[in-house]
Amino acid sequence: MPFKEELEAFAVQCREAVAKGEPRPPWEGGSLAGVDLSGADLAGVYLPDGNLYRTKLAYADLRDANLQGADLFEAYLECANLRHANLQDADLRDACLDQANLTDADLTGAHLAGATFYKAFRPGVKLDEMRASERAAALGACDYDIVPD
Repeated sequence: MPFKEELEAFAVQCREAVAKGEPRPPWEGGSLAGVDLSGADLAGVYLPDGNLYRTKLAYADLRDANLQGADLFEAYLECANLRHANLQDADLRDACLDQANLTDADLTGAHLAGATFYKAFRPGVKLDEMRASERAAALGACDYDIVPD
C-alpha cells in the first residue's frame, strides 16, 4: 500500500528531525481521508490540521504524533498507541478509540461528541479544557480501571 509506506517514511523523517533538534517537516502528500493505515508505524509523525477523515488507524503507532487540529471525524483508532500525542483541537467526533493507549495524550479542546473510548483512558491524559458537554459524554462512554488525572 503506497500511502502507508510513504507515510511511514515521512514519520521516520519527523523522528530524525526531532533527534537533531530540527523542526519536523510538513506533510505534502495530500489528504489521507479514508486511507487504511492500520498497524502503521507513525510514531512522531507531524500532521497538524491533517485530513484523516474516516482513516483506519487501528493498531497504528502514533506515539508523540502531532495531530493538533486534525480532522479525525469517524476515524478508526481502535488499539492505536497515542501515548504523548498532541490531539489539541482535533475533530474526533464519532471516532472509535476503543482500547487506544492515550497515556499523557493532550485532548485539550478536542471535539469528542459521539466518540467511543471503551477501556481507552490512561493516566495523564489531558482533558482539562475539553468542551464541558463533550467531556461529560466522553467520560460517560468510557469503561476504564484508572481514572484520568
